[in-house]
Amino acid sequence: MTKEEKDKQFGILNSSVVYSMSLGNKELFHSNTWKWLMTQNNEFSRVFFPDIDSCNIEKICREDKNRDIVIHMKRGDDYVIENKIKSFPDETQLIEYGKLDNFSCGVITGIQKPSFKLPKGWKFVRYQDIAKEICTRSWLLKAQHSTMIIDDYCSGINAFSSLLLADLEENKDKFVLYPNDYEKLKEVHLLDVYKKLKADDFLMYCTINNLKVELSSKAKDLHFEFHVGKPSFHNGNPTLNFLLVKYLEDKDVHLENDPQSINLGIQIQGNDFRLFCWKRNTNAQNCFDTFSKNGWLDKTYPEKVLKNDDNRKIFGLHTKMIRNYSGYGKEWIYQYYTIHENGLQSYDVLSERIKMELTRALEIIKEYNL
Repeated sequence: MTKEEKDKQFGILNSSVVYSMSLGNKELFHSNTWKWLMTQNNEFSRVFFPDIDSCNIEKICREDKNRDIVIHMKRGDDYVIENKIKSFPDETQLIEYGKLDNFSCGVITGIQKPSFKLPKGWKFVRYQDIAKEICTRSWLLKAQHSTMIIDDYCSGINAFSSLLLADLEENKDKFVLYPNDYEKLKEVHLLDVYKKLKADDFLMYCTINNLKVELSSKAKDLHFEFHVGKPSFHNGNPTLNFLLVKYLEDKDVHLENDPQSINLGIQIQGNDFRLFCWKRNTNAQNCFDTFSKNGWLDKTYPEKVLKNDDNRKIFGLHTKMIRNYSGYGKEWIYQYYTIHENGLQSYDVLSERIKMELTRALEIIKEYNL
């Protein structure tokens, strides 16, 4: 997409009152709009299910057994819509929904098609296709003002979908959280959506390339478990966790809310590639002493560094740290080096770096009998 084409789409979003109204909660807004359209005229259900018998719809519900939209048919079967604009769907969740009584088929909506094969009974529908199908049926709405509002709504969908898809394609297979037009994306409240989709896309890449499978067996041999956390969002950036966890052996203690004994691994937050660690009943300084001594953290990094020092490095890699460790709370600590400045943006390079560091962590666990 050219700069001129992008500027046109940004203009559509900036001038759309409906798009502005949608910014409170994007997924809820769209789900509520779709439900409203289908209750105004059941024919709108064909936007999602072209072959549905719209004359035999009994009722349409929101948040029915945690499913976004459920179309209940008079004959007893259910058509399910799971709306995902900021992330990819959870495959396990879709499988569980498919096991519920009366499930007939389901639709996943989103900006970009998931890279995994959808479970039986599910199909993917793009937001742009939804907008196209709604527009072709807008005449079904009785009130003229409703038709005008829906036309504006569809224009907004086409605009933000086009912009997000263009930036995702321009940065395909690269962990780039700030595309060239990020300031304009931020103005129209789409930068967070782009970042979340990018984080989900990278995590899916790691899954497809068997990162978890490969490391889980190695961790198990050392009485650790390997976990890949779902993406979360902190300080305006996505956070990804790749954890090696050792649990308490005492079954009574294990029933506590926090049964972990040792926790170390990789956390990616924004441009930071973090080497983190935590040990039960150990304060931050003692934790640093322990894990710098065994080599997980860089013990040579100075306790204090000037912010304008451009030669700061952790294990020879560029960092922006101003002290020898940072942390959360009193115990959870980390050191980090940066992704962009060290040329780690490529998915294959970044995933290999995660694997390399976690393999190093497993070697430390084995050598020091952690």
